[in-house]
Amino acid sequence: MHVVDASSAEPEMQIDAVHAVLHEIGGRDVPELLAFNKADLAPDAAVRLAVRHPGSVSLSATTGDGIDELLRAVGDRLRALTTVVELVVPYDRGDVIAAAHREGEVLVESAGEGALRLRVRFDDAARSRFEDYVQS
Repeated sequence: MHVVDASSAEPEMQIDAVHAVLHEIGGRDVPELLAFNKADLAPDAAVRLAVRHPGSVSLSATTGDGIDELLRAVGDRLRALTTVVELVVPYDRGDVIAAAHREGEVLVESAGEGALRLRVRFDDAARSRFEDYVQS
């Protein structure tokens, strides 16, 4: 998340400066969510900046306006980094079922014969730990 002061006289220069540093340290391809804070102090500037940067959000940390949109945008970005898999876990492996709930987002559970079927959203690291239970 890249937080920009929307009330700054030169917010675009601040954005460019951060991008230059990221480029220098090899972070050019790191996903970025621009969050224009202080929208309560500079509402017109925050709107203009958000329009120029699609996918960004405007907010005010002081008033709380825009926080829901920020959380939704962060959630959407994080979900985009995950995959949904179907697991078939024997009932006697309650430890695996509990771990799936802890490490992923269980979307659906259904009882099957001798096993529980789970549709779970995992990041790559978590998915690899459940490979033995992934239904092809």
